[in-house]
Amino acid sequence: MKILFYAAIGLAFALLSLTGYTAPYTVTHYLTGYALLLHAALAPLFALCIAAWAVVYAPRRVFTEEDWLWLRNRDRLEERTAHGLAFGKKACFWLILIASLPVILSITLNMFPIFAAQTQPIVITVHYAGVILMSIGILGYAGCSWAQMDPDRYFTPEEKSHADRD
Repeated sequence: MKILFYAAIGLAFALLSLTGYTAPYTVTHYLTGYALLLHAALAPLFALCIAAWAVVYAPRRVFTEEDWLWLRNRDRLEERTAHGLAFGKKACFWLILIASLPVILSITLNMFPIFAAQTQPIVITVHYAGVILMSIGILGYAGCSWAQMDPDRYFTPEEKSHADRD
């Protein structure tokens, strides 16, 4: 179940990034046509996945005293890397959640006649800034998760020795 959940978030993030980040390089310089339809269709799925992820994983991603000791360099050297990756994962988790609020709210509120036509570019700029922060958080979280993986669990001894030689 966890793998399917992360696959849904990852696929939605990849497709949203593809349609959103490539839009300025198109002829119109904006999201239009099928790219806009795909972006608008995947955004609610991504928002629901982020909300479910927050509810399920927030209790596990609370900062503890060990994290603050790691920040103050008070733990042993051999524990630095493991604590650093765990701290990085927690920090990226909260960055994703905090950045997702303006991303979701800016576009949702832009659908209602709350903002004047002159302020809508500001709302879109807030959306862009939040997306950049959220992308940094997602890539950081994925990097910390990948670094925490145990190679013995995912690779056979032959693959591991072949990778070590390369």
